[in-house]
Amino acid sequence: MGTDLITIESVLLEHTAIKYCTEALRKAVAEQATFLLESEDHWDNAHLKQLKDNHISLVYSIQAFHDKLERHCFHEETDLLPLLGKLVADVNMIEHQEIMNQIKRAHDLLNEAELLGDLKPYELMAATYNVERTVESVCNLVESHEAGETNLFSQMRRSLLKID
Repeated sequence: MGTDLITIESVLLEHTAIKYCTEALRKAVAEQATFLLESEDHWDNAHLKQLKDNHISLVYSIQAFHDKLERHCFHEETDLLPLLGKLVADVNMIEHQEIMNQIKRAHDLLNEAELLGDLKPYELMAATYNVERTVESVCNLVESHEAGETNLFSQMRRSLLKID
């Protein structure tokens, strides 16, 4: 039982870290959108370079978010399977896959957006809006999933504490 409790507490701690990652990702997208709107009347090379640098940073942020979630999902799917049972674990894995698909979509959108100065301002704004909307959808999906899991795992933790 002690190992099960440690596993659940570890997963709950990871959930807290993922919340911070979600907030950081939202902030990075919002900063990019704000910079784009503020730069609307200043389409010189310096602004376009900064926009591109912000874009590259956002690509790395989404990739890091994906990698962190992938490790977390693997941890849950392997270490919690005996505690959850097959049916609950299968549902959890389906939700994890949906989250990963959404993150891949956001990453693909970022890779499609060519922020090298070739796009017109309204095209840059449209691309940024699509990325912003997709990232927000990912964050909402992750938060919803995390809330359900946290509730379930917290109840499991309480049960294990009563047993010990």
